[in-house]
Amino acid sequence: MFDVEIKESINKLREYSYDFVKFYKNDSRDDVKRVSKEAIKCLDFIVNEILRIRDNYKEAGIYRNSDFSGSLREYCGKEYQSANVTERQSIIRIPILPNPNTSIRFESMITKFKHRERAHFRIEVNNSHIIIFSARAFNDIPASIVEFNVQDFCQKAENVAKYI
Repeated sequence: MFDVEIKESINKLREYSYDFVKFYKNDSRDDVKRVSKEAIKCLDFIVNEILRIRDNYKEAGIYRNSDFSGSLREYCGKEYQSANVTERQSIIRIPILPNPNTSIRFESMITKFKHRERAHFRIEVNNSHIIIFSARAFNDIPASIVEFNVQDFCQKAENVAKYI
């Protein structure tokens, strides 16, 4: 069963991302700001709902080896681990992921997004909307910098939501 609210939020996020790129390229700052706020609301809702459902599945004993857990293990984005404070602050000036970086699984990425401290974006040459954010260390997980393509995030979130 595909959760309707999650599906609607994913579709809105997709649209906001396309609009964000368009407004940014047209130098329409007020529209960029407005759409950015709405996109972050959608991202936060999607992340929180998926993590809440994951926790409920774990508590009910139906998480392990489920299609839902498998979909959370798909890769979505890249991360640079053990980022120090200076590196984490630098993404505000230069939204580029440091090297070496590695692929990050969707579950890990959304958990870190929930614990983000700073976020920024960049628009690639092919008009991809990339979110880059830093996350503090928590629960024995080192501080890091993570980036993901918003459209890829939407596709992965849809894949996860199919199993809700």
